Amino acid sequence: TKERIYTSYHRTNILLHWLTVLLLFWTLSRLFKNKRIGFWGSLIFAVHPILVPATVWIFGRNDSLLAIFFLPSFNFFISYLESEDKFKKLFYFVLHLLFLTACFFTKENSAVIPIIFVAYAFFIRKENVFDKRLIYCYGSWILAGIVFLIKRHAALSTIGGGEGVFRGWEAISHNYPALFVILGKIFFPIRMVLNGKFE
Repeated sequence: TKERIYTSYHRTNILLHWLTVLLLFWTLSRLFKNKRIGFWGSLIFAVHPILVPATVWIFGRNDSLLAIFFLPSFNFFISYLESEDKFKKLFYFVLHLLFLTACFFTKENSAVIPIIFVAYAFFIRKENVFDKRLIYCYGSWILAGIVFLIKRHAALSTIGGGEGVFRGWEAISHNYPALFVILGKIFFPIRMVLNGKFE
């Protein structure tokens, strides 16, 4: 029945959300070297009203999936930079790239994720942005992005529209003001529902 199908989707979304919470706890604990910060940060994330759509809507699960791929990619990127062992470094690099590629194929706004990695390396770790380790990353990110764009173009060409690789940029430019609304509701989660629908 439809009700059983919807219930299974809803349960899956909840499981994805809690997996994201656990991954966030791992990431925050590592970044701040403090499990209390990791616990409270992930707890706030777990119950914050702004994340209701990602948990209750079927189409919202791509946000949870993006986080599930992004957080390990970020952690393996950190491990790659910290590791001194050649084989471990290669292992972490491959895992980082695989999860980042999964991010690209999950949601298009993941294109900004490499900027986060560079910002972490430069501002937090004080790395030289032209360090050989980071240059390897730049090349792999570009390659993964090209593969994604080629596959995206092939997929879009089968459904028509003709915009190819650049299809969707118009929607991004039209909807970007919503980003500021969402950021505001992160800090002031009021009036989250309007006319029975999540704003």
